[in-house]
Formats: sequence, C-alpha cells, structure tokens
Amino acid sequence: MNEPILQIVGDVYLKKGFLKKDTYRLVFTEDDVLFSHLTKEVRKEEQKQLTEDLKGKSFKERVGEMFHMNKKVYEKYEQMSVDEILSMGTDSFRLPYKDIKKVKRHMDFDSDSTQRASKVTITTNSDKLKLSFSDDRASSKTYKIIKEKIK
Repeated sequence: MNEPILQIVGDVYLKKGFLKKDTYRLVFTEDDVLFSHLTKEVRKEEQKQLTEDLKGKSFKERVGEMFHMNKKVYEKYEQMSVDEILSMGTDSFRLPYKDIKKVKRHMDFDSDSTQRASKVTITTNSDKLKLSFSDDRASSKTYKIIKEKIK
C-alpha cells in the first residue's frame, strides 16, 4: 500500500561539500520527508518525455504543456510507492520527522537587495542538512510543513 503523499517540492539543492550541491525533490508523507535524488539520467528522461509530448502541437499548446510539466511529474510521484521514490536515485533517502530536532529558514540578499536566496537548515541528532531553493515559495512551503510536523 502506498503512503499518502501530502506535498512535493521540486528542485531543492542539498549542500554536500564546499562547492558541491545535489538536486532533490522533497516528497512529504505523514511520517517522513523523502529526498528523491534527481540524477542527470532522471532529468534527461523527463526532458525527453516533455519533448515527445510537445511534438506536433501548436505554440499555444506547447506553452500550456510546459506550464503543466511539474504537475505531470508530481502526479507520477503520487502513483509511486515510497520504495519506488527512494530507488529513483542512488543518493535518495528518508528522513523521519521524529529525527528532526530543529528547522530554520534563512533569507540572503544580494548586493543590490533585490534578489533573495532562500535557505532552510534541518538539524537532526547526527547531521545538519542545508537546503537551498530557487523559489521562495518552495522554501516557505518546506519550512512550514516541517515546522508543523515536528511540533
């Protein structure tokens, strides 16, 4: 039986070293956050599928398809079991909410104070996960879900 998926947040970057970041999708279930590693192969397959879906369509239809691409990807995740999600990438992992001790949200501004980079830090007993986002709404959603679950 599949665990119900509460939310999915795409394109989350997890700091792995000094200059290394890996890309993940966060899949929130009732008890865990699943970090689904987005490998180059997975991204290429999704791009290939989008290209196939766009063939023979008008400009307006192609634009519509591109806007709904994330929805299709998320619907695919909703049909998968937790084990299938975790097997998508070699570095995928599960983080139970009960193991999270603290979550913190940061906002960084660039020199002209117009661009904000959103970051969320998750502290567990054994590790500190530093997440960055290209979209402020995604960081806000991630922070709120985790904060609510660890109350």
